[in-house]
Amino acid sequence: SNPLETALVDSWIEVVAHDFELPVAVLTLPALGRADAPDAKVSAEAQKDVRAFFGLVSKHLQTRTYLVGESVTLADLYLFAALVEPFATVLDRKLRDTFVNVTRWFSTIASLPEVLAVTQGVTLCEEASAGMWRGMVDKGVGLCWDDKKRSGYTATCM
Repeated sequence: SNPLETALVDSWIEVVAHDFELPVAVLTLPALGRADAPDAKVSAEAQKDVRAFFGLVSKHLQTRTYLVGESVTLADLYLFAALVEPFATVLDRKLRDTFVNVTRWFSTIASLPEVLAVTQGVTLCEEASAGMWRGMVDKGVGLCWDDKKRSGYTATCM
């Protein structure tokens, strides 16, 4: 790698850390029983931020296989790690189909032998249900929840 690619990898890691991890945690952690559900305003803002981030990444990946350069980098692995739980628990096929470049990229990284050795494969959330988000708007960010489990909700799509 060269200094420009190194800087781009660092930049992507910063973008993921600052623009994606918090809003996706707002949506994911309650599904995993690690946090209380946010109020409707916070949830709507998190959904908006996740969609904006996916739009940015999808546009960037329109003509690329990897985030930086012609092979997998730490930036790809960092974003992949940030997406595994959300794609398995709360971000459903409806959302993934909206951002086909992100989904294609995720599948590419997930299918790498080195990644498969660690993850043993990733089962993706297929269909969202309103669950604990009843009364909140689900504007394109599908949320997979199981209403029938104890007071803390657990994801149905893991």
